[in-house]
Formats: sequence, structure tokens, C-alpha cells
Amino acid sequence: MRTDRIVPPQSLRQRIIQSAHKQGHLGVNKTKEMIRRKYWFPGMNTRITDTVQTCFDCQIATDHHHTEPAKMTELPNRPWDVVEADFCGPLPNHKYALVLTDQYSRYPEVEMVTSTSTIPVTKKLKKIFSTHGIPRILQTDNGPPFNGEQFQTFAEEMGFHHKRVTPIHRKAQGQVENFNKLIVKTTKIACEEGIEIESAIYDMLKQTDTPSGNKVNAVQDEVKKNDKTYKQKRKQYHDKRHRVKTHTIKCGDAVLIKREKKRKKYTPYEPYIYVVTSIKGSTIYARRVKDGNVKCRDASKVKPLRTAQLSKANDESASVKVPSSYQATTSRTTFQDTDSSNIRDTTSETIDTTSETTATTSETTTTTSENNLRRSERLKKNTYQGKYKDYIK
Repeated sequence: MRTDRIVPPQSLRQRIIQSAHKQGHLGVNKTKEMIRRKYWFPGMNTRITDTVQTCFDCQIATDHHHTEPAKMTELPNRPWDVVEADFCGPLPNHKYALVLTDQYSRYPEVEMVTSTSTIPVTKKLKKIFSTHGIPRILQTDNGPPFNGEQFQTFAEEMGFHHKRVTPIHRKAQGQVENFNKLIVKTTKIACEEGIEIESAIYDMLKQTDTPSGNKVNAVQDEVKKNDKTYKQKRKQYHDKRHRVKTHTIKCGDAVLIKREKKRKKYTPYEPYIYVVTSIKGSTIYARRVKDGNVKCRDASKVKPLRTAQLSKANDESASVKVPSSYQATTSRTTFQDTDSSNIRDTTSETIDTTSETTATTSETTTTTSENNLRRSERLKKNTYQGKYKDYIK
């Protein structure tokens, strides 16, 4: 015992902490408060903190907000050189909007498709390419049908480079994602007014005004300069507002991955452990330990998994000084400070009333108290040197 609290043996300390934490999965302070009411043992605070912070259930249920620094995209050299493609939908008319935007002029093209399979998508792309030409780079996310072999074959036949960005990360294709918001807004207004959705979207596209003519070549250099300045300002604003921080995840680290869709009854993170296999900038590839499934996510969707850092050696190396008045004399656990750094739990033996045993005990107590005695080395200031110096003759 220590005052009115129990000092449990080492074999039960971790079990006590886990049992207390599982009663509601409280935080570090509340768990410490609960355990301190009945128990005490050396290194208790460090062990409780480590156990609570490495709880797997708490980690997958706690959302982690992390934002990577914004990345600026260079303006292409000419119009329709780099094109972004994405889907918007399904819309209320059970169709999808295939949206293409030019990174140079921000010019949009929209085609309605009944499904996101490869055949109807490639037909619409051929229709758009026959009007504006084949771009040098077509940038898409890693979703279907852009992640299939048939679309890769289509890209090779048409002669454009298919660039795939990080999936489930809207900031990777911010331009086309912003235009999707306009389509959603137009769709809601059309449903409210009873207008056909396709007609409302095409009427909205007619208002798109992209300057063209002989003056474009004259101001091309100025456009690049202004575009770079604008993107730098937006990057500074983004990084300052979101307090961005570059991730420190390395290959081989155990991580957790956010769910694709947020739902109230599910945890923000998947209840599976992933191991990082490859890192490309802010794009992280991780393999699921359970079945080997590999996922590609942005660093903002990945959280490092905390693991226990304490060991038995750390717990045994904690020193403790128990006053003699707190030590039990019969049939209780005693603490013997043999090496002033190691703690050893032993059961007390039967008390021998002989004079030799009494003498040995007194000598051991005296030696232990002398070894544990610590005197202050601070120099004491003479009182008369300061306040009363004027009264000293």
C-alpha cells in the first residue's frame, strides 16, 4: 500500500490501465484521474499516456486534420494542350456529365453519358477531339473507366498521354472540380424551375466566353506572367489559412487510411492497418496487412498509426522510494531498492524474532537510508549581506 492506494504488481499494471481506458475510451487526463483514485505504481503517468495514445479504436475514431502545401500547375504553352476530365453525377435524370476543361483557356466541354463504362466514354471523347483536336495530355483521376486497360489502349490509339492523379483528392483537379460545382448548381435550379437538365446545362455553356483573335499571340507572355502571379498568391493564402505541414511518413510505416465516404455510424478511418510501400511527393501507396490490397491516397487522407513505445525494461528501470511507514511487515508485497535503479517485487517471509535478524534488519535500514540520502547543494545567501547591511557595524 501507498497511503490509501494499492500498489499492484507489474503483471497487473497494464491490465488495470486497459480496463480503465475501455470504460468509455476516455482521454489521457480522465484515465489518469480514474486510476489514481485506487492505484499507484512507478512510471504510471508515462504508461497511461502511452496506452491511451496507442489505442487502436481511439485512433480510427478520431479524425485527423492535415493539409499538404498547395502545388502550383504551370500554364501550358498553347490551348488544348493539357485537358482535365472528370465525371459529375449521377444527376437527377440518371445520367452523368463528362466534363473536360482546358488548363490554358479554362474552356469547358460537357457531354452527357448514361454510364461511366469505357465504350460510351470513348465515343464522347472522340466527338470532342474531332472538334478541338487531340490534346497532348489528358489528366484524369484514378477512377473507372480511366483506370482500365481498355482506356489505356484507347489513349495509345489516339496518341495522347494519359496522366492519372491521386484518386479521391479533389485538389489534384481543382479546375474541373470547380466547374462541376457550377453544373450541380445549374441542375438544382433546373429541377426547381421544371426545366430539362440537359437543356439548362447547354444553355449555361453558351455563355462561356473565351477571347480569341489576333491579340492572343501578342498578350501570351503577359498571360503567363499574370497566371503565375495569381497562382502564387492563391498558394500563399491556402498555406496560411490551412496551416499546412509536409508529411513525415516513410516507407514501411504503419498507417490508417480515411474512408471514401463519410457516414455518421462509421469511424472516419478504416479499421485496417496499412503499410506504406511507395511515396511520390504527397501521393502515398499503402498495402493492407489483412489481404494485401494496395491503395493510393494523398497524404492528407493518411494518418500514422501510433504503437506502444514502452517496454518491460523501461518499467523495471523506474526508481521508487517507499517510506518505511508505508511498507508492510507481514504477508504483503514489499519494495527493495537493491541497486537504486531496479525495482523487485518479493513476498515477505516469516519474521524471525531472534536478535541476529533484528540487528541485520537495522543495519540494512541504516545503509539504505544513507544511500538514498540527498542533500541540497545550493549555496545559502547570508541574510545580513543584503537587507540589513546598513545596520551592521
